[in-house]
Amino acid sequence: MTHAIPVPESATTDEAPLLAVVYAVGSASPIEILRAAQGLCTVVFLFDRGDVDGEMAAEFFEEFGGGRDVTGQSAEAVAELLAGRNVAGITTFSEFKLTYTAALSTALRLLFHNPVVAERLSNKASQRGCLAAAEVDSVRFRKVPSAEGVPVALDEVGFPAVVKPTVGAASRNAFRVDSTQHWKTIADGHSLSEELIVEQFLVGDTSKAGDAWGDYVSVEAVSVNGQHACFAVLGKTPLAPPFRESGMFYPSTLGVTGDDEVCRLAARALDAIGVRNGVTQTEVKLTSSGPRVIEVNGRLGGYVADIVRRSGGEDPVRLALRAALGDGQLEFQRPTASGVAFQIFLPAPVERSRIKAVAGLDDLRALDGVDSVWTGVRPGDVIDAADGTRSYLGIVHGHVPDHDALAGLITLARQTLEVEFSPAAATGQLPSRE
Repeated sequence: MTHAIPVPESATTDEAPLLAVVYAVGSASPIEILRAAQGLCTVVFLFDRGDVDGEMAAEFFEEFGGGRDVTGQSAEAVAELLAGRNVAGITTFSEFKLTYTAALSTALRLLFHNPVVAERLSNKASQRGCLAAAEVDSVRFRKVPSAEGVPVALDEVGFPAVVKPTVGAASRNAFRVDSTQHWKTIADGHSLSEELIVEQFLVGDTSKAGDAWGDYVSVEAVSVNGQHACFAVLGKTPLAPPFRESGMFYPSTLGVTGDDEVCRLAARALDAIGVRNGVTQTEVKLTSSGPRVIEVNGRLGGYVADIVRRSGGEDPVRLALRAALGDGQLEFQRPTASGVAFQIFLPAPVERSRIKAVAGLDDLRALDGVDSVWTGVRPGDVIDAADGTRSYLGIVHGHVPDHDALAGLITLARQTLEVEFSPAAATGQLPSRE
């Protein structure tokens, strides 16, 4: 059974072309997208109630409008509903909807990653193959159908290694493995039934970034018709075990020359994968032999838009919408604000734990340089480091004069938030969050 998808009248005018956003768990909220679309386009959200936050999205769209429920419908069926309704562009901000959106864009003849490119961006093994074939970056790797095949793959790849799902996001179930026994301990403690990639661990070198900072950066870029433009290089703080981001900031500590070098590498990676349109995030490891590609994500990176906006740059969400509409000028306002904009992530312990009490939030918000603090955890919640970025205790947003001030604030912030955990092994689910 199909339902017609009404199109707002304003979408038929030149001033407000209609742009479809395939909405699911991702890095941009409906409010962010609607704000970014002002004066540019009319947005129609396509959402499936089967997604993790599908019911929350449905409630939002029912109250504010602009959403279309396509629960259970194939890309072909949705494309048929949209055909002839003057849809001028399409995009998604969700890692989990890249291939679905690619199928829609192909059927509607709109700009986005084509299905082959979307598969390469979604599947880390396919991506590694493309990078190696184009001689952009060659990392030893093996793809295995399940955890049972990991020991043999580790023998071939060597140690240290990284084991993670071939399709996934937010560092979920990503582990560094240093020995066969280490892997056995990991496998015994986690349920890993999906397809996995086992790849060489890239050893970092912080001599260029600075010892206080992480050994990797992220290159944020927008592409139209095969032309790539980097709009920001974000510095990172050291990873929290096993592979959780612990913070990001702009500008990076690499300087203009270092930023240009990683931007060139990212552009080569995008060409190798075949990216022609859209916003991407390329994670780059800083090694003693030069920058190396960790992975390329085919959508706007999580939390990136907030930092770029607060640094005086054009909203990356708006850049993504512009790219979807085919704006080929690639002209935008680069970040210009002085000082350092940051987000400090407050990671939970590695062990699966239940939160007993949370204190210190008011003191944390009162620290110099802190603009806001978000926390979604409450007493009784269960958190697990294997869930990656979903296991944060909180996120601190702010702006400081320089990188030295940020280093000091990071230490102080993590000392200020006080969280008490239940000592016994816990069961339950993480609090839901976007």
